Amino acid sequence: MARYANFDEVLASYPDRFNSAKAQSMDDKVYMNLTGDDARDVTLYVHHGELDIMEGEVPEDPTLRLTAKTEDWVAIENGELNPMMAMMQGKVKMKGSVPFATKFMGLFGYGGCPDGSAPSRLVSADRRGPGHGHVRLRRARPARRPRGGAADGGGDRPPPRRRRAD
Repeated sequence: MARYANFDEVLASYPDRFNSAKAQSMDDKVYMNLTGDDARDVTLYVHHGELDIMEGEVPEDPTLRLTAKTEDWVAIENGELNPMMAMMQGKVKMKGSVPFATKFMGLFGYGGCPDGSAPSRLVSADRRGPGHGHVRLRRARPARRPRGGAADGGGDRPPPRRRRAD
C-alpha cells in the first residue's frame, strides 16, 4: 500500500521526517524541479539543523538540483522505485554534489523509511578519502547454497568430482 498518495503529502511529511541531528553542520540548498501533471519548483534549505521549504523559488546555485516527474518522486518516497534505478533510466536527473545526495536521502528517510535507514540491500556508502567526491555503494551478497550431495545438505546435486592422484 502506498504511504503517500501525492506530492503534497510527501512535502507535508518532510518537517516531521527531517533529522536535524544529521544536518547540524550543513548549509545547503536542494532544488527540486518537478514536472508532470502536478509540476512545481520546490527548494529545501538546510541550514545548521533547520529546514525551510519554499515553493515556486529557484535558487541561484543549489548544492543539488533534482529533476523528475512528480509521480516518480512519490514512487521513490513510497519505496516503489529505487532512486539509483530511476537515475539510470533517466526518470530522475541529478546535478551537483553526489556525496551530498546520499546524505540528503538520510535526512528525511529513504524510500518510506522514516527512521532514515537505508534499504536492506544497501550495506554501506562511503567516500574513498577526503575531497574525492566518489561514493562507493557496497551491496550485500546473496547467500550461497551449500555444494555437495543430498547427504550434506546440497539438495539433489551430485557431489563434486575429485581427481585421483596418479
